[in-house]
Amino acid sequence: MHDTRGCLNGFEIVDLFPDTPLHEQIAALLGEPEVDYAVDAVGFEARGHGHDGVKHEAPATVLNSLMGVVRMAGKIGIPDLYVTEDPGAVDAATKMGS
Repeated sequence: MHDTRGCLNGFEIVDLFPDTPLHEQIAALLGEPEVDYAVDAVGFEARGHGHDGVKHEAPATVLNSLMGVVRMAGKIGIPDLYVTEDPGAVDAATKMGS
């Protein structure tokens, strides 16, 4: 349903569940591995990539991935929730919001 809505509005949806790296999926869609703009619509409760990655929390994975594929001077939209502290976080860095 969400894929359909995004496509109807002109967005290309990238599925991070397969083991295909993000930059390769983008290159397949656009002919180059970088974008001008990307949106983190997941937030700090993200999981890792691929079949094994989804089993583990990876709070910064979306932001880190987007920084790797958005070209210099591009933009990253972050409409979701990121907190400065998360006492129940998976690791010490995430508990303090880093």
